[in-house]
Amino acid sequence: MPSAPDPLPTASPGPARRAVTVLLALVMIGLPLIIAFDLSALREAAPAFRGNQPGGMVSGRVLDPDGEPLAGITVRLHSTHSGAPLLAETSTAADGSWSLEAPPLELAAYRLRSGGGPWRLVDREVGFLAPDGTVVGEALEQDLELRPGAVLKVELVRADGLPVPSGTARLRGQWVETGAMRLAPRILDLERPFEGSPVVLDGLPPLDGRVDLVLAGGRTVTFEVELREGEQVERIDL
Repeated sequence: MPSAPDPLPTASPGPARRAVTVLLALVMIGLPLIIAFDLSALREAAPAFRGNQPGGMVSGRVLDPDGEPLAGITVRLHSTHSGAPLLAETSTAADGSWSLEAPPLELAAYRLRSGGGPWRLVDREVGFLAPDGTVVGEALEQDLELRPGAVLKVELVRADGLPVPSGTARLRGQWVETGAMRLAPRILDLERPFEGSPVVLDGLPPLDGRVDLVLAGGRTVTFEVELREGEQVERIDL
């Protein structure tokens, strides 16, 4: 009788298959760490509990990324209610310290806003209430870290030599530094009025986007920008 054929040899996994296996293993190991890190960041940036705020003192320091104090930086206190007016405003002292008196609020939280000039704008929601609605204290300490930002200066030049009319500048774009752990990119949509030239938009994050300048009379000038830290000058001939 003829002998049975030898079984076919089993092919060993090639380099590409081994690489895919190693990559999947790294993803399975690293994904929980990534999720935990991201959730931790979300908890730190979570908005304050909104309710009937009793009011009190809000104070802290404004520092740069190296922990050095920043003097002369504006700190503003707003309500999280849409369209609410400014509640209080101050500037930091030589040691970066600041203090604001927060008035009582109904069904809201407070929004701290700091930065501008060559520094990025920072928003943070704070409140005197715990999630169960109880008052956690009559004073809040909130240190704010500001990173150097981008400044866009637009020089508008008219051929007839007449002054440039006033208008509104709108900057829309996606933040470049979204971070590897962010689940979604951050979008900036900023609108500021201006009087004449140059038009200065400051305290911005690095971003890729578009600028719309709406001049008095309705004319719109649009151009694309790639902003990085430092000052960028654009010349527009009208």
